[in-house]
Amino acid sequence: MRNGRLSVKDLVGPVLIFFGVLLVVASIALPLYFVDNLEKTPMDLDSTTVSRAQRAQDAGGSDQLPATVFNQCSLKQKKFAVNEAALTQQQRIVAVEPASSQKVTLQVGTSVNIDRIKDGDEITTPTGTGEDGSCLAAVLSATIDRVTIDRSSSQASSSGGGTSELQIDSSRNTVAIRNRTGLQYRFPYDVDKKTYSYFDQTTRQAFPAKYVDEKKVAGRNTYHFTQDIPETDLSKLTDANGQPLAGTTINKPASWYGTFPDIDPTMTLPATLFYTAKRDLYVDPTTGVIIDEKLDTDQYFRFSGFSDDSPKELLDFRITNIDANFEYTGDTQKIMADEAARLARPVKLWGLWMPIVFGVLGGLFLIAAAFVIYRQNKAEPTTGTDLEHYSSGESDHDADDADHHPVYEGEYADPAYRDQGYGEHGYGEHGYGEFTYSPDHASHVQPLPSNEVTAQLPRVTLPEEGYGEQGYPKHGYGDTQQGDEWTGDEGSGNPHGRHEN
Repeated sequence: MRNGRLSVKDLVGPVLIFFGVLLVVASIALPLYFVDNLEKTPMDLDSTTVSRAQRAQDAGGSDQLPATVFNQCSLKQKKFAVNEAALTQQQRIVAVEPASSQKVTLQVGTSVNIDRIKDGDEITTPTGTGEDGSCLAAVLSATIDRVTIDRSSSQASSSGGGTSELQIDSSRNTVAIRNRTGLQYRFPYDVDKKTYSYFDQTTRQAFPAKYVDEKKVAGRNTYHFTQDIPETDLSKLTDANGQPLAGTTINKPASWYGTFPDIDPTMTLPATLFYTAKRDLYVDPTTGVIIDEKLDTDQYFRFSGFSDDSPKELLDFRITNIDANFEYTGDTQKIMADEAARLARPVKLWGLWMPIVFGVLGGLFLIAAAFVIYRQNKAEPTTGTDLEHYSSGESDHDADDADHHPVYEGEYADPAYRDQGYGEHGYGEHGYGEFTYSPDHASHVQPLPSNEVTAQLPRVTLPEEGYGEQGYPKHGYGDTQQGDEWTGDEGSGNPHGRHEN
């Protein structure tokens, strides 16, 4: 830098520091701010899963008909009937309004269809709707659930304009599910190996989902959670009109159920529908997407209103309503694994790779800046202009800047020179200011550059008068310096006019 101006070289170091710090700050800010906005339930969520009933180990049935269902047609017959069947469960999850940057509403349609059923010796495919007078419908059950969730935690959040309601029949009337809790159909991003509360639609309650282990599903690592749903009396649930759910109670003569000791065959026996299940969830730990779900569901009718000391035959009696072990199909697992990978890519890019790149670049910039500044400050060569400045005796400083004036070692530090005016009464108390040239102020002494050019500079010795005990201010400095002589007018500090060395 010369004459107060910054050259291009002078700017390189500060510019490198600026961009280096900027990149380091960006590497820290990206995971803290930007990634948080990515780790939310997407507003364009639209996924469909398909689960098929599988034959459980050590269970009856066959691979073709792995489930069992209650035959609704038997309600009109003299005795109940349970048939083997093939079942498929479909579930579609769509993000709908109300929605915001913090919340989104999920509309979840779930249906269980009968693909095939064994009726007597025949295997048929039901085609009825249940509303056309047919007793055996193709759709075993269907619901539409609407719930507003927190986009970050995936927890139910129906307060503040949200919704939580369940449609359980074709009337479009809905049942409000108040005080709804737990995760809803998905997990949050960055899943932990811990116990979560997970909502079960059938019971309308949330139950613990405990972490078990890790497992590969469709080529992707998942966290395995298991949930045990205790026996629940579904007849206690109500419909949109506040009445018990249709199909959760049966009132038939004892003979319809079978034969029981000491029970009149004509006696009406009430039976209510109970439900228990075990759910296994395989969750992508990065995005919370459920890649696979296994649901071992067991719905059955049993007698109610009997005391514990009633005949064992009554207490142990069961009629299966649905007994199925559902699991995502291989295609569904692949689709959900791809969805998890799609959602994970921007998170991994901006939460891991870009911070690493920015951090490394920022560090390199700062190292480069330190190197450049070190080289610049190491020792700039003395220019010809500077040597002329020393030779001519010119100074950039006036009396007011004297405390910035350098004092050089060499013959300037000679005791005789110091005694003639640079001592206690020279630059000191009566001179330029507070600074006094003495050994105590050695830190202010700067060596005069020594090279072939400076060796040829004229050496100036000070006159006896003018620089002596009376200092600079009182008797002046004189006007000019010419060669080895100092000149001055009377009154300017040298009463003799000119003094020769």
